Amino acid sequence: MAKHSKQIWGHRLGQGLQTQLNFIPEQHTDFIPLIIGEEWGFVGSMVVILAYRLICFRLVIIAQNAKDNFGSLIVIGLLAMVVFQYYSCR
Repeated sequence: MAKHSKQIWGHRLGQGLQTQLNFIPEQHTDFIPLIIGEEWGFVGSMVVILAYRLICFRLVIIAQNAKDNFGSLIVIGLLAMVVFQYYSCR
C-alpha cells in the first residue's frame, strides 16, 4: 500500500516525498509550511498554527498590560512582525 501526503499524521520527520526527492526548489526558505504539512500532517500543521495564534494572543495581552506607551508600542511592533510572517507563509 503506497503512502501519500494527505494523511492526518503525515510522514515521519525527514520522510516527506516532495522534500526528499528534491521537488521543492528552496526548501530552507519559501516552503516551510509545505514541509511541515507534508512531514507532520494535518495535526502538526494545526499545532504550528495554534502556536502562532497563542504567541499573538499573548503579545496582545502584554501590550495591553504594559506600564507605558513605549513598552506597548514595542510589543505591538513585535506583534506586527509575527503577524506579517504568519500571513506571508500562507
